Amino acid sequence: MSRISIGFVVGMIGYFGAAMNAARADDATGQVSLCKAEEYVVLSAQVQVLNAQQIPSGAQKVVSLCADQPKEPFSSLVYRFGDLGAPDITVMATASDKFRIASQIYSPHDGANIVWFKRGPFNYYVTEFTGQGLGVEVLVFQNGKKIAHLGTGFDNTKIFEGVEMSFDRVKSGIFMLRNPEDQLN
Repeated sequence: MSRISIGFVVGMIGYFGAAMNAARADDATGQVSLCKAEEYVVLSAQVQVLNAQQIPSGAQKVVSLCADQPKEPFSSLVYRFGDLGAPDITVMATASDKFRIASQIYSPHDGANIVWFKRGPFNYYVTEFTGQGLGVEVLVFQNGKKIAHLGTGFDNTKIFEGVEMSFDRVKSGIFMLRNPEDQLN
């Protein structure tokens, strides 16, 4: 079973209506999340636009994956992306509108867990690198062309992991195993 750490992300397109959700910061750790008080953080990360060398710059955003249960199976998983207190994008996975999940191995020492979904011509990806891989990325593609690339860079202090989630098999009826449609790297 794989575990998703901080951050589920991707956004930037005002394709979805904004939702005003109470963001929270853990005073003890300083970690931030866009999950509501009654939700469980699966992954949350502070991300910025990444350049070709994977160096973050510009305004900081938060990406969060929030579950309705403290462990799988989940009945819903919510993707939120944006500023604390006012996410730009909120999308919920349900049994009738499933998110896709994938676990990929890039080498014997690193890989990635991926949560993604489709909305119209857009594919939204949240990738958490595993093993010796570092960081969380959010990617948005429109008709096969990358239009947004954000991430933590190599800074794992901006990632908050919570509830465990499986990526190698479906444990919740709101997911389907499906490799990405787009070239992520």
